Amino acid sequence: MNARSRCQRRRRHRRGAAVVEFAITTPIVFMFFVGIIILAQASLLRDTAQHAAYEGARAVIMPGADVEMAEAASSAILATVGAQAANIDVQPDNLTTSTPEVTVTVALPMDANLWLHAPWLPDSWLVEESITLRREVE
Repeated sequence: MNARSRCQRRRRHRRGAAVVEFAITTPIVFMFFVGIIILAQASLLRDTAQHAAYEGARAVIMPGADVEMAEAASSAILATVGAQAANIDVQPDNLTTSTPEVTVTVALPMDANLWLHAPWLPDSWLVEESITLRREVE
């Protein structure tokens, strides 16, 4: 057995080791990137829910505004990211000129809004953001 054949055998053996290393690390790296994408989208939805609650509260603090205006403003913001199954709640339900402040709550279920279903996330994961603003006096 000469040195050349031993070197070729080692090279072939090393090539097999590289394939095994690739097969082991690729799924781990792939799952890492998928996790980053899911968490980034969840963060986007949380920020959008907060922005939608703020815009809804801003729309309803003006004199003469009603609950439908807050819901429309919040829905418009949520539509920019394609959020589905959102629950928009405005408190108090009946606005009068003496209502001192308004709270708008936007709740988004993550299972209906994530691009990818992550089995490690709970099915009942709900992002809920509330904003309370004082109403303007006429």
